[in-house]
Formats: sequence, structure tokens, C-alpha cells
Amino acid sequence: MKDRLTPLTIPSRKGRLAIVTGASGGIGRATARALGLAGADVVLAVRNVEKGESVAQELRAEHPEGSHTVAELDTSDLSSVRTFADQYQARHVDILVLNAGIGGTRTRTETADGHELVTATNYLGHFALTALLLSLPGSPVLY
Repeated sequence: MKDRLTPLTIPSRKGRLAIVTGASGGIGRATARALGLAGADVVLAVRNVEKGESVAQELRAEHPEGSHTVAELDTSDLSSVRTFADQYQARHVDILVLNAGIGGTRTRTETADGHELVTATNYLGHFALTALLLSLPGSPVLY
């Protein structure tokens, strides 16, 4: 499948770990592709693992030198966020692209944690993920 987005030219990111949330389509997919072309080890963090695997397979077929793996992450569910972050306890995350998101819903929908669904998906989950990954040993210090 050809991206409608202009491919990004990124300097070499060989040996770097990049996580892209919402990487099963659109901007997230294009970002995962560009980072893979730059040599990064890219994790496609997606809600739908089957769809993510299909995208990763396409990216690997297009550029076999790219490293694209898939991990389940639902940013609307804080237990999913914690489980995802726990997988990277022993790794240094170099690049974190917070792209996952949903549009508004017609009716108020709450998550299992009691938060409004859009707010949880688009903001709270990403905030929690960033905080968890920054608390890992070897994480960069933000000023």
C-alpha cells in the first residue's frame, strides 16, 4: 500500500529504539515507515495487533532492512499502558511518537478507569506512557 503522505527524510537512526503509537494507519504508519528507513528499531504500538502486524509485514516487504515489530497498546486503558511500558524496562527508548487518537463520540463514553474515552485515549494514556518510560533507568532527563 502506497502512502499518500510524502516520505520523510530522516538522518540515520540506526540502533535507536523508536515507539510510534497509532502506527497502524495514517500519519503513524508513515512515521513508522520513515523511521524504519532511517534504520531505527521501530515498535508499532497499536490497539489492533492483527492490523498492526499487517502494516509491519508491508513495511518489511517494502524495505527488508527496516526493523518493525508490533506491540499491543490501548492508550484509553491505563493497565494496557502500564503493561506496554513494562516491556521496555530493560531498553532505552530513544524516540517516542505520541500519535494515537480518536475523534469525538456522540455520547459520553467512559473507560474502565472512569475517564471520558476521548480524553483518556488522546491525552491521559500518552501522559502516563511518557511518565512511565521516563522513569526507566537510562531515560533522558527533560528540563
